[in-house]
Amino acid sequence: MIGMARWFCLRWPAALVPVLLLAAALASAAPPGRGGNGDEPAELVERLVRARGLSGFEGPVREQVAALLPAGLASETDKAGNFIVRIGNGPYRIAFLAHLDELGFTVQGIEPDGRLRVTAVGRFLPSLLQGIPVTVEGDRGPVPGVVVAGAGPAREASELRVDLGTLDAAATRALGVKAGAPVVPEKRLDRLAGRRVAGRSLDDRVGCVALLLALRALAAAPPPADRTVSFVFDVREEIGLQGAQAYLLGERPDLAIAIDTFVSTESPVEDGRLARAALGGGPVFRAIDHSYAAQAEDLGRLQEIAARAGVTLQVGVTAGYNDASAGAYAGVRMLALGWPQRAAHSQAETMELADLEGLARLVAEVARSYGKP
Repeated sequence: MIGMARWFCLRWPAALVPVLLLAAALASAAPPGRGGNGDEPAELVERLVRARGLSGFEGPVREQVAALLPAGLASETDKAGNFIVRIGNGPYRIAFLAHLDELGFTVQGIEPDGRLRVTAVGRFLPSLLQGIPVTVEGDRGPVPGVVVAGAGPAREASELRVDLGTLDAAATRALGVKAGAPVVPEKRLDRLAGRRVAGRSLDDRVGCVALLLALRALAAAPPPADRTVSFVFDVREEIGLQGAQAYLLGERPDLAIAIDTFVSTESPVEDGRLARAALGGGPVFRAIDHSYAAQAEDLGRLQEIAARAGVTLQVGVTAGYNDASAGAYAGVRMLALGWPQRAAHSQAETMELADLEGLARLVAEVARSYGKP
């Protein structure tokens, strides 16, 4: 693009030269994807999505969350690596949890031809990552690569290799790549029609943004003095709720509320009898999953709070576990809220931004008014 601008400079009036150079600079600086339309929730999600944060390597995402906190809020990072923000100092303690980490690979070894053997981190279909670009965190900085496999879809991560463009193991080692290095798929946020977006690691960067937006609301209109509200951006969720467990077993709040995706079967090809929630229909109360069943009184109270917040609340039943369930053995009372999303753990996780905004309003109002049973 810069070369094209110089060609025009030789043939166009001198007065147009600054305009052409400015246009060229802006075009070359524009990030990939479809962004920049002034939609702040989308911009916040995109900022967190682009940060690489494999389970156990969440530092870059934690840094982005810290940079986006409202001014004046104190924060800390605990021994497990969880990033925690507290508001208030009352006896009734509520904790909201959203995880920082994402799926990917670690390097298992280097083949003689220079390609990397990898191990999956978290649960996903390896075939979904064939042929996509990745970044390997080497000792000398990020190294680009691409996931390759043999003929046909890969069924196990052991069938995949990462090609860095090198021709032998020595050349790969010279790039600073070694066993144990994180390998994260390249990510972008695509703006679809309306306010629908798609990308990788919306699970759970959208949940983190919901907490950030709720923190803004609470900074302007704090919860009552009878409570302490903690916002926990936890680590290593995708490999066993490890950060959430460390926090909940240590702090033992009166109520823990997980904020994460509700994997919806709203699709023409899926059976809608389980986990049916409409994209754009509002946040979801995860009433039953493998880890817990909420009480009827919880549903009634949440519906009242949602009405006060001007939010339509969907109710869903699904499989799997949630961050708050990590405290079940310690007797921590739990609830789970989220937003409906398609295509979990893929490159094209899809959701509606209006559901994120409704979830943030709901979290703020729950923080202010959800009391003891």
